[in-house]
Amino acid sequence: MQTVPAYQALITTETFLCGAGRFIPSVVGRLNGNPDDPQLVWLVSPSGRRIDVLWPPGFAVTFDPTLLLYDSHGAVVARAGDAIDINTDPARHAGTSTDPYKANDFNGGCYAPMASP
Repeated sequence: MQTVPAYQALITTETFLCGAGRFIPSVVGRLNGNPDDPQLVWLVSPSGRRIDVLWPPGFAVTFDPTLLLYDSHGAVVARAGDAIDINTDPARHAGTSTDPYKANDFNGGCYAPMASP
């Protein structure tokens, strides 16, 4: 199991809101990945564009025999080709390796880190 690129566990300059408000449009794509790619796991938009994503702390992936994405508790949250709907404002990031989306709220699951006191 390989750990995927994740956002920082401590909230510094951004606030994570899960379920508090739905962004329409959100960021939507199908889960894809490659064990030889430094990002390991990303989304592919309906138009075919790659969308880079930072996953919550502790998320991991395996590629045996197909891609499985696990949460920090080891539960499978998505498989290769699954639709992922990230509740985030698409205008806040570019979805590139240098400006990825943060997948703290997707497909109805909330994975926001706790803020430090």
